[in-house]
Formats: sequence, C-alpha cells, structure tokens
Amino acid sequence: MFKDLLNCERTFARISEDSEVSGPFEFIFDENKFNSESEEKKDENYYIKTINEVQKGRDIDEVINKYASYCEKWAYTPQGLERVAKAQNKKTINPLKDIQRFWEPCVIYIYGDKGTGKCDLYKELFSDLYEKDNIKQFENYNNDKINYNRDIAILIDDFYGSMSWTNFLQLTDQNHCLMDVKYGKTNIVAMYICITANGPIENLYKNLKERNSSIDIEAFIQRVRYIIKFEGDPIDSRIGKGNITRIFEKGNKQDFNNRIFDIEFNRETTLEQAKKITDRVIINIPKSDPGKRIIVASNEDKKERFIDEKINDPQIESSKKRKSKEIINNLKDKLLNLEETNYEYELNFDDSDFTRSKKKGKYRQDNIIVQEYVKEQLNNNIEQEQLEIQQFIKQKQLEIQQFIKQKQIKI
Repeated sequence: MFKDLLNCERTFARISEDSEVSGPFEFIFDENKFNSESEEKKDENYYIKTINEVQKGRDIDEVINKYASYCEKWAYTPQGLERVAKAQNKKTINPLKDIQRFWEPCVIYIYGDKGTGKCDLYKELFSDLYEKDNIKQFENYNNDKINYNRDIAILIDDFYGSMSWTNFLQLTDQNHCLMDVKYGKTNIVAMYICITANGPIENLYKNLKERNSSIDIEAFIQRVRYIIKFEGDPIDSRIGKGNITRIFEKGNKQDFNNRIFDIEFNRETTLEQAKKITDRVIINIPKSDPGKRIIVASNEDKKERFIDEKINDPQIESSKKRKSKEIINNLKDKLLNLEETNYEYELNFDDSDFTRSKKKGKYRQDNIIVQEYVKEQLNNNIEQEQLEIQQFIKQKQLEIQQFIKQKQIKI
C-alpha cells in the first residue's frame, strides 16, 4: 500500500489554512518509475556479465565495446566516458581486425646495453602513426593481455628467446599466421614489429641451437629489415642524456631516419584488397615484378616522390600502352642491330673491287635510310608514350589530392 502511495498524484479539492490537509487522493500507475527500476536491474545484469568475461581473460576493450550500449552508467563520469571512447576508438581505427595477413611486416631489431633508449626510439618513430596505447609490449607470445588481431605495431622489449622458435618465425613471416592465445587462437595482423635485446641477433636461441641443429638464425635475419646496434654510455634518467651511437648493421640509415617503413603486400594482392585494410597512399609495383605487388607509403616524403615520379599502375594500364612499349623496345633493338652490323661481311668473297665498292655504297645508303626511318618511328612513339604518361600522372595527382582532402575532412 505504501508503495502505491508513492506512485500517485494528488489533486486539492479545497484550500485550507492547514497545509497538511489535502485530498482526495487520485491513484495512478507511474510507468516511468517502474521502467527506471527495470533499467537499473538490466544495467546491473550486464555489469555482472562484463566482470565475468574479463575474469575469463577477454580483452577489456572488447568487453566495453560489446556492452557499452547496455551499461549507460559507464558514461556517467568523465573517466568512464573517456574509457568508453578510447575503447570505441581502438575498434574503429584499426581496419585489420580479423583479417588474414597477406603482407610482409617491417621487422626492426635493436640491441645494446640496458638504458640506452632502444624502446624509446621505437615509440618515437611511430608516435605520428599510432597512439602509444596501440603499440603493444609483450614478452610471451600467449600473453592474454595482448590483442594480436588488433595490434598494428608490436614491440617485443628485452627479448631473450622466450617464444618458441616456430612461433617466432610465424610471427615475422609474410603469410597468414594463427597464433595460440589464452582460450583459443587469433590472427596476427601486425605491420610493424620491433624487437629489442641486450645482445646481437646471432645470440637469440643460442642455447636451443646447441640442442637442435635445425634452428637456422639466418632464416630470421632475412626477414629483418633493420638491425641497429646501440653503443655508448646509458642515458642518465636525471638529465635525460647519454653518449649513444647508432650503428646500422643492416638496412639503409637514411631511409630509417626518414621513417620509410613501407609495407609490401604479397603477390596476387589486388588494389581493392589493400584499400580495405589501410587508409595510406597506395603505390603499385609494376606487373612484371615476380614477387611483391603493392606497397603502402608510410610517410609524407614518399607520398610527394610518388606524385613526381613516373607511375606504372598495373591495375589500369591499357593494352594500348603495353603495345606501345613493345613497339618502342622492338625499334630500339632494330636500331641497335643496324648500327652494329658490318655489311662488308655480307659481300661475296669473289666480287671484284668495283662490285664490292658499289655494294658497300648501296648497303650504306640503305642503312642510312632504314636508320632514319627507325629513329623517326621511335621518336613518334616516345612522344606518344610521354604524352600518355603525363596524362596519367595528372590524373593520379588529382586522385591523390581528392583522397587527402577526404581524409582531412574525416579527421
């Protein structure tokens, strides 16, 4: 009865000097109040579900994304709202989730004494590409705190060979990799993998190599693009300085300093596939290349060079263009052969001096005529080819400008 009184409205039948006198009561059903109580119970139930899933080892951000629409109280505080927004942002910024890898990751191996800033260098290099929260550190390959199928950049800090050799090779391979994790398996989608260690790369799995002759460290070295040695005095945390020298044992130092960490996709990768997983500028490798097809430009400098250079796009190259190139190559071969041919060897050995001189003159005259004709045809085809290239470059420049504008609008 008391609960019903709380859910009623009162209408005053008369005015009285006694403020406590009012009536009669009109009892109504307050539907909003009961809905509110129902929503509270619903929120409470989903809260319990989220706790259970986190306790089972599910990624916290995935749980937040799954139940954010049911647990409205998460956004009641600035801290809660920020946490939900960060989880949603991680979900949207990574286009690689649940994709089977078909590219060669950029592997960087940095070694040197402790305190020389190896890990800090990696974070500094990729700070403009990814938030630091997305650069995951892990020691064991089955660490349940790491979400492999979301991490584009991975840092293995102070690595000493704790991962199995087979999994280590799979992690840095260019093919699809399904890694064992807690409660199942997951895809590896990292484009950038940095490994820091105290010793040189040859020391990895040193003890295991003594017992297993099949382990070939060269197989891993071939997959590493940069090997950098840090030498010098450790950085003093109080003043933030140290006498450190970087020695590039493998890889181009200038490319590294310019942050040219282009990603190469495997053969048979289409332009459409690449566009689905990245928002960076796509540059196509010529169709004649027997190995890689497409790379992803990783910095603005490469983007500018891409605009200025002659571009061969195998996806849109017409048969007419290819035929024009074949004609040019054939004409070049003919011209080269004519210039190198010695017509005197074609004369009969029994010809008189007069006959031989006449034949020489005739052949020389024919040679000049043919050469002039070939050069004329060659110049015409080259001019046509240059015109087509210029038109194609202008078209590509316009597409890139539109692409950049669209990205700026989204940001």
